[in-house]
Amino acid sequence: MAVTIRIKGLDDLRTALARAGPQAPAALAGALKSQAETIMTTAKRRTPVGGGPYSPNDPHPGQLRGSGTVLHPRVSGSSVSVTLGFGGAAKDYALRQHEHTEYRHHVGRSKYLESAMIDAAPTLASALARRVTRLFPPV
Repeated sequence: MAVTIRIKGLDDLRTALARAGPQAPAALAGALKSQAETIMTTAKRRTPVGGGPYSPNDPHPGQLRGSGTVLHPRVSGSSVSVTLGFGGAAKDYALRQHEHTEYRHHVGRSKYLESAMIDAAPTLASALARRVTRLFPPV
C-alpha cells in the first residue's frame, strides 16, 4: 500500500527556523514534542479497549491506551526527532491490535497510531512553524 501525503507549510517552517538562528534545534524540539503529544492524544482516542471477539486477548482493558508515550526530543546537531508509541507491558498486544485490520472493536480501531500520524502529516509543518514563530516572531 502506498501513501501519498502533501505537506503544507514547509517554507513557513524554514523561515521560522531561520529566525530562530542557533536556537532553532531547541525551538523545533519543543514544537515537535508538543505536536507529537497532540498526535498521541488522537491515537489514544483510536486505541482499542476491551476484550472478547472484537478485541481479542485484551488481558487488562485500557492498559494499551494507557501505554501511549511520547519521549523527550532528541537533538543531534541540526537534526531533531521525537519518538512516540505504544507498548510497555502491552507491547505484544499493541502490535497485534495495530496490525490486524480484520479485528473489529466496539471501542477503537486498528492502525490507531499510524492513522493519527497520517492525518496529522499534511499540516505538521504549518503547526510547527506557528509554534516556532510564537517564540521567534518576525520583527
